[in-house]
Amino acid sequence: MDNTNSEESEKPLLENARSLQEKIKQLEAKNCLLRSALDTQISRNLVLSTSLALVTESLQNEIAKRESSERSLRNLIENISKQKEDLEILIQILVDHADSLDIQWHQKVMYATHLAAIDSLTQLYNRRGFEECLNQQWNVHLTQQHSLALLMFDIDYFKQYNDTYGHIAGDECLKTIARLFREIFDTHCYFTARYGGEEFAAILPHAELPEAIAIAELLQSEVAKLQLPHLGSLCQSYVTISIGVIAATPTPELSPLMLLQEVDRLLYQAKQNGRNRITFPEDGIATE
Repeated sequence: MDNTNSEESEKPLLENARSLQEKIKQLEAKNCLLRSALDTQISRNLVLSTSLALVTESLQNEIAKRESSERSLRNLIENISKQKEDLEILIQILVDHADSLDIQWHQKVMYATHLAAIDSLTQLYNRRGFEECLNQQWNVHLTQQHSLALLMFDIDYFKQYNDTYGHIAGDECLKTIARLFREIFDTHCYFTARYGGEEFAAILPHAELPEAIAIAELLQSEVAKLQLPHLGSLCQSYVTISIGVIAATPTPELSPLMLLQEVDRLLYQAKQNGRNRITFPEDGIATE
């Protein structure tokens, strides 16, 4: 009886114990699930944290780049504004002084053109300047149908002069002769040039052959009066010149080049005939 009562009294306890054990198992299972969920969440949080850090770093870099770009843009705008102001000032100066600048540039161009046509040693026209002048005069005389004369003259035995006295003395001789030519030709409003080496040439506008021959004789006489010593000459003991003379009225059949070739031939003839002489055509210039 006592045992029966005891068992009956223990039943509720056993039931409670089983219920507790069941609850413990359930709690342990829930705890396990919670731990698993927590671990998963922690992993997710780590991933999110890493991603967030990368995004933050990227944003910071982007912000830094944008700030740098903005600074560069501001500097560029400031520079452009400054350049714009400078350009406006320059334009205003050009507008205000346009006439003066035009004159200055024109003067510089004219001076450069002048230098390009001048022989640096003698300060006479060089070959280029002479030929340009001849072409201009030819066209004028062709229109007006006036006679035009050319002289071409050469210092006799000039190579021997250089060999005897040296090239510096030779340059001084050329300059002395050039000064004399300039004085004579400027007086008569003629054009003279150092055509090359010791060879000179002159244009005599509106000149007939007799006038040109008279000028050639004057040149020869004045050079002789200088009495520049020339021990290497086979003509005289002083510097002399040989001269070719030509005169013609320009026609469509003639050209400046033909006139130059003819006067050069006449100079060569003067040198072949012994130098220190003047040669000119008896019957004018050939047109073939």
